[in-house]
Amino acid sequence: MDYIDAEVIEPLSDLDILISNSKKKKLIFRIGCLSLIFLWVFLIILYFILPSYRLESIKIDGLSSFSENDVLSLGGYSSRTHILGISNNTFEKNLTNKSDSLILKAKANISPFSSKVSIIEDMPIFNYENKIYFLSLSDKESYIERVKNNLPGERALSVVAKINEDTNDLTNLIDLHLIEKFTSVNKINDEVRKAINPFLGISFDTLKYISSIQYTSYFDTLNVYSLCDALIEYNSFKVVLKSIRYDTILDVFNSPESVKTIINNAKEMSQNEITRNRMSLVDYKFLDEDRIIENVYELHVSVNNHHVRIYID
Repeated sequence: MDYIDAEVIEPLSDLDILISNSKKKKLIFRIGCLSLIFLWVFLIILYFILPSYRLESIKIDGLSSFSENDVLSLGGYSSRTHILGISNNTFEKNLTNKSDSLILKAKANISPFSSKVSIIEDMPIFNYENKIYFLSLSDKESYIERVKNNLPGERALSVVAKINEDTNDLTNLIDLHLIEKFTSVNKINDEVRKAINPFLGISFDTLKYISSIQYTSYFDTLNVYSLCDALIEYNSFKVVLKSIRYDTILDVFNSPESVKTIINNAKEMSQNEITRNRMSLVDYKFLDEDRIIENVYELHVSVNNHHVRIYID
């Protein structure tokens, strides 16, 4: 009978096991390191290639005369700028802190996860005796000069053309009325500045509901208050908000929604059985001219802890 020699397998020693486990751990570690390196390389490639990592994917709210590229240029960047190279604070300051800034307010929230900027442009809002005033209190001529100083030629011409188009019809602007007629140019400019200044910071989408502003003042034994009457027109419904204190302007005209709420409340009051008898249509007369606005509801406004309430006097 033939015998086959069987191979004898000796059991692994503890040292052999340790060496084997050590090799496995080193292999796993190398694979892990290579995976991380690959992931970083992949992310870097995405950062330099994908448009979502550049400012060309940014969303800007509040645009009227300017394009998104205009705003980026005014802020010192371009659509090719990478998001990780952006400082929100620097961007906001670049837009608003110059003496000839065309952007009055800016709030930037730019990150790899969200790229959004909200702005309030300096734009034509008020008309006083056929002279156009912007939110910054500048007139049309000085505004156009600022545009030419801040934007390249072709874009400057485009913005100027848009402003000329927007101001061709003065009825699109808020009619401004002062306490009385003034003859001194310096006095007119001073009074216009007082009347307009509190509206700085209110968005155009909110201001467009206001048809006219009657600026006035109120004196008591201790204080002098700046007040205004605001004529609001919406779908042929007209209401005058009487004697709005200027320190509450930003609460009353907080947003388009806040103005719509005022209008809807006024409509409800005009139809409600209890209040409609106390709400009569009147002819509203401006202080500085003989023009009358017919069939207007007059209401008063109070503000308490930023809560706005309208009521019948």
